[in-house]
Amino acid sequence: MLVGLGTAMVYPTLLAVIGDVAHPALRGRAVGVYRVWRDLGYAVGAVFGGIAADLMGLHAAG
Repeated sequence: MLVGLGTAMVYPTLLAVIGDVAHPALRGRAVGVYRVWRDLGYAVGAVFGGIAADLMGLHAAG
């Protein structure tokens, strides 16, 4: 829950910064690259959480 709340607070600001810094012709690509890395982080975190749950138990992974 805290991750979702933090993301909801930070995500619009990060997108605004990308929009301000990136050249208008490259803005869509810059936002897309940011979102790919962000989503990849969620996927990698889920995989590591699953590995931790398998190795150390569900309580340790949470």
